[in-house]
Amino acid sequence: MDAELVVHIARVLLGEEDATAAEWRLAHQVITGVATEAEIVRVNSSLPDDIAEFTGRADELDMILAGPGVVVIEGMAGVGKTVLATRAAHLLLRQGNYSDLQLSVNLRGYDRERPPADPAAVLDGFLRHLGLSGDRIHAMSLAARGAAFRKLLVGRKALVLLDNAMSEDQVRPLLPESPDALVLVTSRRTLPELPGARRLPLTVFGQNEVLDLLRRSAGADLIAADLDTATRIGELVGRLPLAVGLVAGIIADRPHWTLADHLLRLTERHDHRHLDSGVELALDLSYRALPAGHQRTFRLTALHPGPDFGADAAAALAGVDPDLAQRHLDDLLADHLLQLKAPSRYELHDLVRVFADARVVDEEPKSAQREALTRLFDHYLQTAAAARNTLNPAERHECAPVASVADARAWLETEHTNLMAIADHTARHGWHRHTARLMTILAKHLDMTGRHHDAITLYQHVLNTGDLADQGAALHNLGRVHWRLGDHDSSLDHFARALEIHRATGNRAGEAAAFNNMGNVHQRLGHYALALQLYLRALVLRRELGDRVGEGATVGNVGIIYHRMGRYQEAFLHYRQALVIRREVGDREGEGAVLANIAETHQCLQQWRPARDHYEQALAIFDELDDRSNRSYALAYLAQVLMRLGFTKLALDHHDEALALAREVGELSVETEALNRYGETLTALGRPASARPFHERALELASQTGIRFERARALDGLAAALSRAGRHEEALRHRAEAVALFADLNLPVPSASRESARPLDTGRAATPGSPAPAAR
Repeated sequence: MDAELVVHIARVLLGEEDATAAEWRLAHQVITGVATEAEIVRVNSSLPDDIAEFTGRADELDMILAGPGVVVIEGMAGVGKTVLATRAAHLLLRQGNYSDLQLSVNLRGYDRERPPADPAAVLDGFLRHLGLSGDRIHAMSLAARGAAFRKLLVGRKALVLLDNAMSEDQVRPLLPESPDALVLVTSRRTLPELPGARRLPLTVFGQNEVLDLLRRSAGADLIAADLDTATRIGELVGRLPLAVGLVAGIIADRPHWTLADHLLRLTERHDHRHLDSGVELALDLSYRALPAGHQRTFRLTALHPGPDFGADAAAALAGVDPDLAQRHLDDLLADHLLQLKAPSRYELHDLVRVFADARVVDEEPKSAQREALTRLFDHYLQTAAAARNTLNPAERHECAPVASVADARAWLETEHTNLMAIADHTARHGWHRHTARLMTILAKHLDMTGRHHDAITLYQHVLNTGDLADQGAALHNLGRVHWRLGDHDSSLDHFARALEIHRATGNRAGEAAAFNNMGNVHQRLGHYALALQLYLRALVLRRELGDRVGEGATVGNVGIIYHRMGRYQEAFLHYRQALVIRREVGDREGEGAVLANIAETHQCLQQWRPARDHYEQALAIFDELDDRSNRSYALAYLAQVLMRLGFTKLALDHHDEALALAREVGELSVETEALNRYGETLTALGRPASARPFHERALELASQTGIRFERARALDGLAAALSRAGRHEEALRHRAEAVALFADLNLPVPSASRESARPLDTGRAATPGSPAPAAR
């Protein structure tokens, strides 16, 4: 159903006004999937590469370089708006301006294949680059995201490039208010309603600029020998910079042709094809001058659903060797048919993509297009699986690992936006097995890097399009995300629904995983007896199935229950069993988690040096895997150990990093722990006034998420801080509430209040902490 018809029906039946009608339009977009695609946006914390053949535009550059503010570069397609903005930005950086921050994004205002970028999604990317956590951003409205962005840019000399803007409504939320920032907006439309913007209308090249570009590309002597013909060539392609650049590339590639030969060829093509667009004429000439293999690689790149690509992806599309694909891309770049977005990363200009799309339709059968895309999707699945095998061999995807951990991490980071675009495309266009397999491969990656919104989008795709077994896996993964985000009711609901499907499909491994993860939820909520029952059910199944990876996870989780109950020797026993299994199966993530849990048990026994050793071993693994959530957890606890060993400054630095990481990954439970640990350290250092805000925020988050153990610990930490500050009545009230809550949890009542008031060399056992459960 057409979106405007939906809006019209809403108005007729409900009497809605324009503002509410917009909500109906958005609802239609969500249902039809357009809104989801609009949310797939690549935001960069750097600028596009500069163009070596930049020509002219001196007056326009002077206007941009004049100072901060908003500059809107307006003009027709192919007139060089992005090239001008990029050149100006690089000149400013070379002059030492706007060095604090650079952000750039393609707003896709004129992309025929993909909808314009959602400004809320753009702000999500901006705020993440500025250090805001995923969960905070996810909970914000568009207005709140814009306000947070503006606040974070106050006083910063930032340069923001908003390329291919559709409208004022798309741009307005993305504008900072800092007087020190420069925003460069490019658009094919006039945008008169942007407040305080300097408008820069850009027209086609003047005659001298055309000749200058031809001299640079084709050679000064050739142009000087026949200025009249060179001028006529420029006029024939409308003096449009993109078209002039394309023709210049053709001239440079054919040094034995005279300018008159080129003019005759252009005139013939123009008369034969009746082409009115200089760009289309130039593109047609460039395309027909290519060898057949180059033509095929060029037109097939238009099928790629993501914003950019490398040689391996082009090779997969064309079904050729990567070295040959790289040579094709280099030649296409030299012919101005591709743009270099970053080293070894290529993209198509919007107009070039339209031309390439038309060539695909005219020259590639539908079956060949589908085969090319299938090869591309297979390539991404295979490489993603190889990267995950390298990072964590226990995942055991059916492929060889990539060369190194660093290569694996870099590939996953570089291709993340493309992977999400492929998930969207495969779900919409019938490659449902690819969507489901992508979920299986990326689940751990999305979890560890805190990309929870992307994870929900991917899992929802599988839930909507997969078979029954895939739906069970998607529900299970959604339960995991909601657990990460602290929505425990929703998490349990998803795990319970997954369990039903696992039983219906005979997936006993899935049943075991559901029991294990339901145990994790109940463990966090303080339902230790129920959590232990669920873990033991999972353990029985996993041992029957011979699932050593899962067995290692669950044995470690049983150890956590004993740790929480203060039964440390039993916790040690289970942790050591788990560690043996984790190392046996090559589960690096699990090995790191168990080492951290062993460290925390040593910490609770005030065995500071073995605690430090085990935390540092765990952190080395978390760093290797880019496991930000577990790194935050380990840093917060290691900081307390370092304080006990007398390394106060290092301890505080670790606390700062732990809290920043927790907020970055967007996990409220991890942030709550980091806050409580920081507060305890500050109180122990004799800074109770500084400690109180940390415990107060932890109390707020623990109450919000229902994590009773951390709520009790926050209350106890507040009691300690208040007692040290001489506010004994308030301290007693908080202490009494904490004691009651620990008793309700059937846990030994800690002595954090008295502990914090003691010298740092006290021999008391520390308060049991919150080890990280394994989620398999």
